[in-house]
Amino acid sequence: MDMTSLDPNILKIIEEKIEEKVSKAIEVVQISLLKDNFLTRDEFLKAMKEINDRFEAMQKQLDNRFEAMQKQLDNRFEAMQKQINISFEEAKRDRGELKAFLSKVSSTRGIQLENAVLDLLKDRLIRETISVSEIKKEYLFDKEGTIFYDNYSTDVDVLIQDGKTVLIEVKSGADNRDIHEFLKKAALFKLQFKKNYDVLILVCLEINQRNFEDAIRQGIKVIAGDIV
Repeated sequence: MDMTSLDPNILKIIEEKIEEKVSKAIEVVQISLLKDNFLTRDEFLKAMKEINDRFEAMQKQLDNRFEAMQKQLDNRFEAMQKQINISFEEAKRDRGELKAFLSKVSSTRGIQLENAVLDLLKDRLIRETISVSEIKKEYLFDKEGTIFYDNYSTDVDVLIQDGKTVLIEVKSGADNRDIHEFLKKAALFKLQFKKNYDVLILVCLEINQRNFEDAIRQGIKVIAGDIV
């Protein structure tokens, strides 16, 4: 049948129907293609659940590793703290025994005390190039009480080193009174022997920071086992 012989209105209706059918066919094809290339809602939710489960498993594994590492660090810290406490207690005990020993020696003879201190600080004295065997004791007398009082007697250790006269005071523990007395001994030495000294050295097992600084300000070199 010749389409041109149809009524134009009918022809228009036919064309519209054809276009409608074609559009629906294209839509069906597009939906089919989308289904082949994209996830459905259920498939998407399932994939998200799998990802979430994997993430939670990974997070749990990391948490377990972190807890294990933290436990190891805590154990090591506790062991180290325990060792420090033991060392501190041992040092405290040794220090107490040393003080008791020095107190006993001091109560018998001052010379024994000085020798004990010099022996304990032998390594420090060697580093200062001081030979203990070359230290000589000089006895001082203040007959007229110029420095101390009438007929006051005392002593001071003297070392002649590289042509210099070094006066040395040895104490187990030194305080500001020892510093003051040492300066007066040095003045009496100068008066009695009519000569100057070159260096003053205070040797002690222990001195606090304030007295240490006071000694330095007075021109006294300090060799100490411990500055507290």
